[in-house]
Amino acid sequence: FFIHSNYIDPVSRQSRYISSASRLTLVNVELIGLKMDLPIGFIIAILVAVVLKYFMDKSRLGFEIKAVGSNPKGASYAGINVGKTMVLTMVLSGAFAGLAGVTYYLGYFASIQPRVLPAMGFNAIAVSLLGNLNPYGIIASSFIISIIDKGSTYMSSIAGVRQEIASVITGLILLFSATTAYIQQKIRRGKDRQENIPGKEIEK
Repeated sequence: FFIHSNYIDPVSRQSRYISSASRLTLVNVELIGLKMDLPIGFIIAILVAVVLKYFMDKSRLGFEIKAVGSNPKGASYAGINVGKTMVLTMVLSGAFAGLAGVTYYLGYFASIQPRVLPAMGFNAIAVSLLGNLNPYGIIASSFIISIIDKGSTYMSSIAGVRQEIASVITGLILLFSATTAYIQQKIRRGKDRQENIPGKEIEK
């Protein structure tokens, strides 16, 4: 709302320019012998992933979130408030999404570009599935998706490869990741049914 009303630039139709003093970027950082501008959001993302991993594995709410996500009915029978857990999960997800948006724009761009956001959401889904929904795995998969995305620009200018190929590759990764998760779930349910066959314990 604010980007399209009070803070919009009438010429570029984007948000007003963000001054360099307000950007979350470390300027002229020397890394591997090269000087570059390092977005602080990169550091924040790693810290958040570590904290989130600890939160999901060690806290009560993290256990409840995983239980509800895995089996809502089973979690309800165990005494977990499914509705409350879902609402808290959405609140936390919104907070992390807002943090990602702020660090992305303040650390990478000099202005907020509303049209970029929808594509970033699809990339986030691909990164999450490729990382097997594990915070540490997501860190690694984000590098892979970034290499594909940024490498497409280089390949387009050098070899004439269309940039849309990056979207195709990302889509295939998303498809194979989702298919793998679906197959694993089917195998797991099949094993559970085999273990719960009446009389199987007697046969043993």
